[in-house]
Amino acid sequence: MSKDLFKRKYVSFSVGDIVQENWHFTYFEDEVMTGIVLSVISNFYHYGFDKDTMAVHDKIKVYWISHGFTEELSGDMVHILSRVDGEEIQSG
Repeated sequence: MSKDLFKRKYVSFSVGDIVQENWHFTYFEDEVMTGIVLSVISNFYHYGFDKDTMAVHDKIKVYWISHGFTEELSGDMVHILSRVDGEEIQSG
């Protein structure tokens, strides 16, 4: 198995970013939840087998708008739809 499979680009979050859960983490089968980031702890999670396969993610608190609840999760479980600072979102 290639180590490239474990390489992940760090994505930083800001309070106010609009996010959507990744489809493979969807709680409800009929829709993907959309929410707003309420808090961020940068570089909170560190995953990997060694320094060459390390992935780092923010811990974020999201208010899921359509379902009315708040959840803390790793930033790799969502993708950004809109940034609060208006920065262009890089795909891929």
